Amino acid sequence: MSNSTLSRAIIGAGVAVSLFAAPALAKTRDDVVSIVQRAAAYLQANGADKAYAEFSNPKGSFVDGELYMSVYDLKGDCLAHGADATKVGKDLSGSKDLDGKLYVQERITLAATQTTFWQTYKVADPATKAPVTRTVYCQRTGAVMLCSGINNA
Repeated sequence: MSNSTLSRAIIGAGVAVSLFAAPALAKTRDDVVSIVQRAAAYLQANGADKAYAEFSNPKGSFVDGELYMSVYDLKGDCLAHGADATKVGKDLSGSKDLDGKLYVQERITLAATQTTFWQTYKVADPATKAPVTRTVYCQRTGAVMLCSGINNA
């Protein structure tokens, strides 16, 4: 094999590795709004039982990397959660973020006066455990809040 052929093979292999090793594109606020709007339409079209099951399915159509759906009633009970099924069926109104903020309670308060809103709170990154700010968009639909968000370093 000539040096130029070997060089092309090495470069080609490097490009292939970098393409497959590239991290997923970061999600945006537009992505967050889009998944929440899709979830609202799905809930309306399919009813609560089917929708909550789909939202809570970690391999379902409403989980995409750090984007997942969570649904709470206006008292703070978790009705669906795409990242942590152990939260479903629990009253999370007393849940605190890393800074001690009652973020679910804040969400309930915001939903009382706004049909859509943004919220931020601190969480531990699931992979690194480092503190990150989670920016969440919620839409009040009837007596529930449909929420999804992204992590910011």
